Amino acid sequence: MIIQAEPRHIDEIMEIWMETNQKAHSFIDETYWETNYKVVKEDYLPYASTYIYMEEERILGFISVMEDVFITALFVRTEDQNRGVGRQLLCYCQNLYKTLRLKVFAKNRLAVRFYRSCGFIMDHSQMDPSSKEVEFVMDWKRAPKVHDISKDFFSATVYPGDPKPEKETISSFEKGDSYRLTRIVAGSHQGTHIDAPSHFLPDGKTMDQIDLDSCIGPCKVVELEGVIGAEEIEPVLMLCHDRLLIKGEVILTEEGAKKIAQYGIKLLGVEGQTVGKDDEIAKVHKTLLSKEVVILESLTLEGVPEGTYFLSATPLKYEGLDGAPCRPVLVEID
Repeated sequence: MIIQAEPRHIDEIMEIWMETNQKAHSFIDETYWETNYKVVKEDYLPYASTYIYMEEERILGFISVMEDVFITALFVRTEDQNRGVGRQLLCYCQNLYKTLRLKVFAKNRLAVRFYRSCGFIMDHSQMDPSSKEVEFVMDWKRAPKVHDISKDFFSATVYPGDPKPEKETISSFEKGDSYRLTRIVAGSHQGTHIDAPSHFLPDGKTMDQIDLDSCIGPCKVVELEGVIGAEEIEPVLMLCHDRLLIKGEVILTEEGAKKIAQYGIKLLGVEGQTVGKDDEIAKVHKTLLSKEVVILESLTLEGVPEGTYFLSATPLKYEGLDGAPCRPVLVEID
């Protein structure tokens, strides 16, 4: 169990600090640690956020973080090492903080390897003025969260009139083959997909001609419902990036589409299978596609809060086709 340390734990923490420092740093004279004992106990620990690994009322190890970023200590009792205690303490802090920095003596190779295995990268080396030993300054940064906003290709609802996707096994291990191979037959607008201008424009660009710059970059996710005309969409566009994803069940009107094109939006994504409704579907598509607004349809934005993200939504390169499947992802931006 990992809990935050209390003042009553300090003596036991310092016992671990002294014991493990002397063992891990045999290349440094023991008097160095004895000299720094009081400074650590009185000037560092009281101001650090320290977390302890407890087992049956006994502290097995601890980790201390200063100013929400600097790991000033991570130690585990000698007899409790190689049980994953240190890694659990470090992971605990990696869940609490977005970035972490630490110093480790270059000669402490086991510690250096450990931190590298936990995602730390060496920023630079320097001389510790007190011990006269080289130390590495290492950094860790939490990987940004990625949202898969696509639907499964085969189970996604088929648009009325489109062919149902089919898959046929060509080769398999069960047949005695040394590999698997599957034939896929489906419409070009099945599941999460991108519409090429040629979908509605006789001389429009095909999938292989779409500007990929429109499909990659900063993106705004907003939640809307109902009919979206010029009046409803303009306040969103005034605060929008080049790419806009609409979360919710919406019906975009021709006037709303004109306003989107007027603001120079490069990509519009919706959760529905299409933009527009009934007799306006073609008009809305033509309005957007004639201005080379990429249309990304059949998204799933459940669990994605409104906000700014980095979007990657590159379609398959299908030469001459009017549409292609896509597996878009949103990357959270700090």
